[in-house]
Amino acid sequence: MKRKNLLDISNSGLPKSQKEIEAIKKVFLSKDIMHKEALKNNEVLDLDLNKSKIQAEVIIGKSVRIVHDVFGFEEEQVNLEMDCIEIDFYEEFKEALETLFENYCKKILSELDRKGIYTAESVEGYKEIKLNKINKLISVLEKESDIEIPIKILIQEFYNKLYDFISNFKL
Repeated sequence: MKRKNLLDISNSGLPKSQKEIEAIKKVFLSKDIMHKEALKNNEVLDLDLNKSKIQAEVIIGKSVRIVHDVFGFEEEQVNLEMDCIEIDFYEEFKEALETLFENYCKKILSELDRKGIYTAESVEGYKEIKLNKINKLISVLEKESDIEIPIKILIQEFYNKLYDFISNFKL
C-alpha cells in the first residue's frame, strides 16, 4: 500500500523554529479522520499539539465494474476499498525529509549542469560553498534553535546526509 506523505516541507524549506514545527504539526493533526466533518463545515479545530498520531484513511484497493446508464451507454464504476491506519508525525516528518533529500540531490546535479560546472576545480569550489552553507545551518540548529529534540535530531541527520552527499560527489 503506497500512499502520499501527509507533510509537504519542500516548498517552505526546513523549519527553523518550534513555531514553524507547530504550524506543520497543526496541519498534520487536522488530517485526522475525526476532524473530517468539522473541516467540511469550516469549523475551527481544537488541536492538541501533544498528540503525535492520527488516524487516516488510505486506499488499499479498488474494484471496477461496467454499468449501463439510462441511455444504454457503458460506464466504468470504480469502488475504492479504504482502510484506516495510524500515522505518526515523527515518522511522517522523517519520510518528508527523505523526499526532500532526494529533491536536493537532483537540484544540485541540475545546478551543476545549468552553471556549466564540469571541471574538477570548479566542482571543488562549488562543493566548498555548499558545505560551508550546511555547516552554518548545522551551527544555527545546534546553538540557536528552539526546535524540540526529536525533530532537531532528524534535521541534523538530514544535514549530515546532505553534507556526505556533497563532500563525496565526484564528476
